[in-house]
Amino acid sequence: DCNGSLPNKEIDNDLDGFDECAGDCDDFDPTLEVADLDGDGVTTCDEDCDDNDPDVAAGFAEVFDGKDNDCNGLYDDGVLMEGDVIVTEVMQNPDAVLDGAGEWFELYNMTHIDLNLAGAELSDIGVDAIVLDGDLIVPAGGYAVLGLNGDVAVNGGAPVTYVYEDFFLANGGDEIVLEHGGVLLDSIGWDGGVNWPDPTGASMSLDPGSFDALLNDDGNAWCEAVDPFGDGDLGTPGDDNPACGQGCADDDDGDGFVSLACGGDDCDDADPAVNPDAPETECDQVDNDCDPATEDDPDGDGDGVGVCTDCDDTEPAEFPGNTEVLCDEYDNDCDPATPDDEDIDGDGVSVCDGDCDDNDADIYPDAIEDCDDQIDNDCDGDVDDDDEDCDFPLADVQDEVFTPNCATCHVPGHATGLALDDGNSYANTVGVPSTQLPQMDRVEPGDTSLSYLWHKVDGTHLGVGGSGAQMPLTGNLTQQQIDDIAEWISDGAIP
Repeated sequence: DCNGSLPNKEIDNDLDGFDECAGDCDDFDPTLEVADLDGDGVTTCDEDCDDNDPDVAAGFAEVFDGKDNDCNGLYDDGVLMEGDVIVTEVMQNPDAVLDGAGEWFELYNMTHIDLNLAGAELSDIGVDAIVLDGDLIVPAGGYAVLGLNGDVAVNGGAPVTYVYEDFFLANGGDEIVLEHGGVLLDSIGWDGGVNWPDPTGASMSLDPGSFDALLNDDGNAWCEAVDPFGDGDLGTPGDDNPACGQGCADDDDGDGFVSLACGGDDCDDADPAVNPDAPETECDQVDNDCDPATEDDPDGDGDGVGVCTDCDDTEPAEFPGNTEVLCDEYDNDCDPATPDDEDIDGDGVSVCDGDCDDNDADIYPDAIEDCDDQIDNDCDGDVDDDDEDCDFPLADVQDEVFTPNCATCHVPGHATGLALDDGNSYANTVGVPSTQLPQMDRVEPGDTSLSYLWHKVDGTHLGVGGSGAQMPLTGNLTQQQIDDIAEWISDGAIP
């Protein structure tokens, strides 16, 4: 009774802060109240459908702002004009899925503000006619896709943003008529291939140069889509249409293969030398045959270095960075400047030819073994007395033959220059021409037949052109002594 005491009308049943005595027009609906939250002079009790927006209330004039200014359930009705929203793409005959799941069409907003087409009417010239219940937002300068099914796993992969029912797109000929608030926004009608495209598994795509409510009435402004989407049908639902005749399926490089992006298998549609039939060219850093399994830098010998940098990709012992191994006849490190063989000491015998100490020019195979220097002079693996060349060194011959039998006569200052005392005998015999037969050395290491000293003690000197008596004059040597001299000479006349 609004007398200040309870009960009844003074109770705020909907807890909106107002009771009937305060003017609440429906005290059981908290959305209806007497407060004017947006200050537009109209409350929700007076049919303000958005009391947070001062531009919206019952009785207001509709303006082009993307809002339902007059609260009649339509946005921008009466102010939208023909061509503000147009049809730009139609999938009337999908192939990846059945028509009942995969039909869709695309709208484009030609204006500068987002539009809500809730309540718009969709029809054809036949029996299909529906009202688009609920919000249908078409962004400014953008697209919305309307279809029978919004599940991309079922509809072929189309990004449908608004699902409708009881509106069908005939394969042969049909129409799409879009009206809003009594204004015809756009209409198109295709003819099953007479003047319009009639694709299967591809959408009818409007050329971007004909984005206009009048120009899109001409079937020549439409073409079959060429870009794959979803499960393999062709089209660009919700995305920009390519210009007709310029789709990516046209094989841009003319090599007979379509690009990967367009559902083909050409991995570079800008290069005619790159396609699945092209031979792979090693080391050009290009996948010529569009097969990642075909290596551009194969490693034929398995040494971890590909053919592009390996100097011999058939030989695993040769690759850059490897350690050079002397004498293996391989360029192990792929650097010709690194020798495989060398003669550091310049003795004429290389490491690969058996020089066992290539830092000492007196050590090499066939060098004269010095039996007292503790060195393997001739590289045969034996040192001094262990070397068979030292079986009869000069010291033995000196003690057994020269000193007791020759040195008493052949003393320093001897007329022939042949002093055979200890300390002079080697220098006066080995490699020294004899005075009686100058063309023959007194001792030729390794060959008794060319050693005049041996002929003189063996008594064969006259047979080789020598002269004089057999030596020594004090009496012939024993055969053992002659043989010892012969073995000393044959063993290389070791000093």
